[in-house]
Amino acid sequence: MTPKTNFITLDRQLAYAVFRLTLGINILVHGAGRIFGPGAEAFASTTAVEFSKTALPAGMPAGICTLICNSPATSPGAPPTYPKSASAISPG
Repeated sequence: MTPKTNFITLDRQLAYAVFRLTLGINILVHGAGRIFGPGAEAFASTTAVEFSKTALPAGMPAGICTLICNSPATSPGAPPTYPKSASAISPG
């Protein structure tokens, strides 16, 4: 190997290490926020309020957030609860 090849290999190894470190910290902070954060209900209500200022129909953001927050993937061990009608997901 030439010295130039050694530097290229070292650069790639360092870049890969930095990438893995930053991705790991990102996932760690995201997971800690999910575990120790305010919870799914707070996420759904905050998101619905933020989307109320857009052109979407009034019940759409609240309904989608309700479905996401009550899905088995976000609530392990708990049975999913879905609204019975469109009027059940309209805000206020």
